[in-house]
Amino acid sequence: RFLNGNKYEKLVAYLGEQEILQSITPIDSEKGMIFQSGITKRALIKSLNPDHHISTRNESVWEDYMTLAFHNFEFNNKPFISMGISVKNKEQYKRLLYFLNYYKIENIIQTNMERINAKCNIIEIIRRNIIQNEREVV
Repeated sequence: RFLNGNKYEKLVAYLGEQEILQSITPIDSEKGMIFQSGITKRALIKSLNPDHHISTRNESVWEDYMTLAFHNFEFNNKPFISMGISVKNKEQYKRLLYFLNYYKIENIIQTNMERINAKCNIIEIIRRNIIQNEREVV
């Protein structure tokens, strides 16, 4: 997801190797798991943080998920990009989500994102592409 105004919207989504083309529910930037992840600077798991979960239309599909906000990629003092890992069988994948959280997978991913960003400005590229796509729709 990326920050677009006061909502986090889909940037890209995959189910396995298949890109999901349909839209996903925008998430408010002032509450929810992305917001809380930005504050704590940690990945959060829904089943461990139910108070920060925001209901969406895909709840019947995904039983649990991990959300992480990239706190070193901010725009207007908010994380500009985030990512999530959603699972259909929370009992089967619970240990995997907990393992990723325990070993702070967000730090590993963020470090590599920073390496990419050193070569090309990720926020600027995303913003430029979004503005271009909005012009093409009009």
